[in-house]
Amino acid sequence: MISKSDLPKYLAGVLRTGFVLENTVAMAFKRKGWTVISNRYYLDDVEEKAREIDLLVYRSDLAKDFRVYTTVLVSCKKSDDRVWALLTRAPDLTNPNYNWRPLHIWTNDKVVEYQMGLPDAPTSYHAAAGAQGVVDCLAPPTCDVFALQELARATGDAKTDGMPRNDTNIFNSLSSLMKAQAYELGALPSRRKEPAVYQFNLLSVVDTDLIRVVFDDGAPKAESVTSEHFFARYIVRKKETAARIRFVHLSVLDDAIDDYGRLHVANVKLLGDLKEEFYDGVMTHRARREVFLPDFQVRVLSAINNALDKEGIAAVQQSHIGLDWDKDTKELHIEVDTEQGGVAALQQSKFACRVVANYLKTLYRFSGKWEFAEEIPF
Repeated sequence: MISKSDLPKYLAGVLRTGFVLENTVAMAFKRKGWTVISNRYYLDDVEEKAREIDLLVYRSDLAKDFRVYTTVLVSCKKSDDRVWALLTRAPDLTNPNYNWRPLHIWTNDKVVEYQMGLPDAPTSYHAAAGAQGVVDCLAPPTCDVFALQELARATGDAKTDGMPRNDTNIFNSLSSLMKAQAYELGALPSRRKEPAVYQFNLLSVVDTDLIRVVFDDGAPKAESVTSEHFFARYIVRKKETAARIRFVHLSVLDDAIDDYGRLHVANVKLLGDLKEEFYDGVMTHRARREVFLPDFQVRVLSAINNALDKEGIAAVQQSHIGLDWDKDTKELHIEVDTEQGGVAALQQSKFACRVVANYLKTLYRFSGKWEFAEEIPF
């Protein structure tokens, strides 16, 4: 049995660990309405070992007919004898080798997946989030952090003050965040079945001084900072990708959490709006029509073949059904590659027409003019 007189010694030992900082950060997020998961494990794809990330925090709300999760993966690092230096230079925003607007979103909603897969989606997303009041967590870069270094804290010893002490703790913080994100993105397809959108952010909370060392015109200079963005390129699961990792000093954590809260509110609105925009004139856009074409083909195939069979006409395959928009008549054509007389038989079948109309409305929210037509081979 441990004596009461020894308990303060053990308590002092615990207080020297990083778990105190981790708990402080977790409680800060909880107070502001975030759900917190501590010490979440993931599989390191390089070494095939179980690793852990300090915190996974998220907020969730419904947007239209899917749920939005704004997720922040958090690494917590404390150091009493070292400061973190971020070596920077002016960013080249025109450099094609850098992605200054990385965006990591997973969804099983086909409409959102299509919208977020458009070439200008990251740029539009960042601009729209800024217009919704998101200030810092998606801010454009003011500098390019090209290197990281831990330095010995100044204690008055000329031999050690400010001496470089490698970058191990910084690197561990960054790599754990990037690998954990890759793991979560890879695990979601098998874990999540209900319609959802997950947007990921990476945050390194630091309980030590942060210094920005600026290498621009003239002599390098050092300045104290409380927050900075690091844009990283990395390979996980044999795939190169880009990520934004935000360094935040513990003293400004509450402000950072408030901004992630604004991001969540923006996510719910922006992603919901994107879905509504998809359906606006959906049938006039070939690429949008094809988002649900396989689902449409499967759902109407039986009704179409039933109508053809009643007239002694051979059945068609799923791939023989298409959708085309007539720009002149402003009418949708349900194209079917069938024998002579097949289109007329379909047009006269009340059952086939009812089924097609139902799935045009269910899948595409389309209730405009349409008719069956022969598939045009060229």
